[in-house]
Amino acid sequence: MTESVENDPNLERLGACLGLVFGIGLSIKNGLKGWANIYLKEFHKEGYYEAIYWNYVGTLMLICLAAMAIWLFIRPLPRRFRGDVFPHAFGLIWFVLLTQHAIPYS
Repeated sequence: MTESVENDPNLERLGACLGLVFGIGLSIKNGLKGWANIYLKEFHKEGYYEAIYWNYVGTLMLICLAAMAIWLFIRPLPRRFRGDVFPHAFGLIWFVLLTQHAIPYS
């Protein structure tokens, strides 16, 4: 009998990593773009900084995503793992909260 993909803890971990990387990355890019549009408006037009920040933050997002995928590939959980798939979830939540609160003050 073949096992379904529904209960694979490694896919759950990969999905959480995807959401974390893209959510934080887009929040940081948009926060920096908003800051630049407010304080650096006299230097360039409004859409100028979006492309610049997207290049840097997008590259960092891809690097983080590749690093997380390699980490998950090197240290996979067994398919029938029934323990805590996210043992450090509290640390990820604190990371998101601190990042989201630091964006308006940059």
